[in-house]
Formats: sequence, structure tokens, C-alpha cells
Amino acid sequence: MLENIDLKNIISSIAIVVSVFIAVFGWYYNSQQNRKHEIFKRSMDARIKLLEDYLLFFQNAQETKSLDGFNKIQVRFYIYGNKDEIEIVKTISSEIEKNKQMTKEIFDNFIKLNKLTRDRLREEIGLDKVDI
Repeated sequence: MLENIDLKNIISSIAIVVSVFIAVFGWYYNSQQNRKHEIFKRSMDARIKLLEDYLLFFQNAQETKSLDGFNKIQVRFYIYGNKDEIEIVKTISSEIEKNKQMTKEIFDNFIKLNKLTRDRLREEIGLDKVDI
């Protein structure tokens, strides 16, 4: 009879330890997933803001024929941009340093970056790609 009680206590103790382990592991795993998701959301928000701001900069640059504000856009592309976007921005930046004004090559690279950012913005917010 005494052996039965000890066996029940041992089984209960093991069940409690396993339950606590599962709860702690579940809490840890959930907090890691929440952290990853929060980082993803913040980076996605920053990236979408960058793409929107670039498109507004591009529209303003066409209207005013001025490159004012490109430095801010450039830095943000270096932080949040994809590799191909950064390469285009580097090309634009080096051409601006050489010429100090809008050239056909700079404009063509702006058009290329414009199409790329428009397509990626639409993709990242879940819209279909369009050819304009």
C-alpha cells in the first residue's frame, strides 16, 4: 500500500515538472515569435514609408527640376533598401557628384528606381503588379 502512494506521488511530481517545462518552453517560444514578428512589422513599416517617400521625392524632383532631399532618401535606402536598389542609388549619387545637375543618365536611373520601388511597394502591401 505504501508503495502505491509513493508511486502516485512520483508520477504526480513528474507530471508537474513536465507541465512546468512545457509551460516555460511555450512561453519562451511564444515570446521569441512575438519579437520576430514585431521586428518584421517595424521594418516593413519603415520600408513602406521609404518607398512612399521616394515616390513623392521623384514626383517633386520632376516638377521642380531639383534634387533637394535626395541625401535623406539616399541614407534611408542604404538602411532599408534591397541590394539592387542600393546599387542604383549609388550610381545616381556618383553621377550627381560628378555633374551637380540632372543628366539623362541620372534621370534614367531615377526612372529605373521609380519602377522598382513602385512594383515593390505594391508587392509589399499586397497589390498586384501593374505595367504603367
